[in-house]
Amino acid sequence: QLPQRKLMAGLLAFDDLLVNLQSALQSRPSLAQQLAARYPVALIDEFQDTDPIQYEVFDRIYHQTGPLVLVGDPKQAIYGFRGADIHTYLLAADSIEADYHYTLALNFRSTPELLQAFNTLFEQSHDPFRNQGSVAYETVAAGKKGLLFHAPTIHSPLRCWDYESVDETISAKQVQELIAKTVASDIAQLLLDAAQ
Repeated sequence: QLPQRKLMAGLLAFDDLLVNLQSALQSRPSLAQQLAARYPVALIDEFQDTDPIQYEVFDRIYHQTGPLVLVGDPKQAIYGFRGADIHTYLLAADSIEADYHYTLALNFRSTPELLQAFNTLFEQSHDPFRNQGSVAYETVAAGKKGLLFHAPTIHSPLRCWDYESVDETISAKQVQELIAKTVASDIAQLLLDAAQ
């Protein structure tokens, strides 16, 4: 009853905007050219959160006319935020000529030590994400020098906890609680270190 109730109340949700536009583009092909003429360039940031409907809408509008700029990180698409679909992301990426693929070489959000740890970890495998090479790991360098403060109690930029070695009688829920407590403890320690 939700579609009927929204119609009676005169309400549209965000998803309705996409679905309605998809339907309009399918039933009126000239609408794509009209939208492209009115909005000659489109940039979609966080494109890793795309879904099949959103991609079809923008592909119909800009496929012939362009330019359509897509900015995203496929490694984030695996989390499926807001219905994100990694296969749609990969389909879009494959439709773009290789000469128009760009990768950022600098990361301004992480420390050099953490990035080096990630680079070392992910370079150990030819297919680190176990997806037949569809999503590659691109090495990246730090765009800034390091932390504003040092955390003397946390010595490694990247730590891996092995819960496989935990007693077999422990449940998955208990492991989740243990992980949550460990992460909370680390955050508390970082805040204490920062305050000092």
